Amino acid sequence: MPRDKKNKPPKDPLSLDPDSLQQGELYICKIKLVKLALFEGWNDDMCCFSLLREESTPMRWSEARYLPGEFSAFEAFDPMGNPKLSLWENMHKPRISGNWFEKFEEARRKQRVWIAGIDRDDVDLVPPPHVD
Repeated sequence: MPRDKKNKPPKDPLSLDPDSLQQGELYICKIKLVKLALFEGWNDDMCCFSLLREESTPMRWSEARYLPGEFSAFEAFDPMGNPKLSLWENMHKPRISGNWFEKFEEARRKQRVWIAGIDRDDVDLVPPPHVD
């Protein structure tokens, strides 16, 4: 969805333009903290993401909406499908955490679920009662 002229430019000049974000793709997003994020699309001129909360035990996903210019987004994986650890490491001073592999694996799992059209929050675990 195109931004209107009054929206701010991205925080980081090397970040992706919000108009170029693709639904169902994973990004490294920098808001106040750096997070792995699944871009879910646009709603009311806002970018909708699922953000990985890796500091939680177990890791979990949170829904978030941001206006263009309130965040910086970067490709999470290179063209070969490898995590962009150098980018992640540059944003996380002094060093990357030990569970980086689990974070990226969880992000790929969430992406597969999203692409398949299944979101655990939307799935009814108990079927509705049968009405005659």
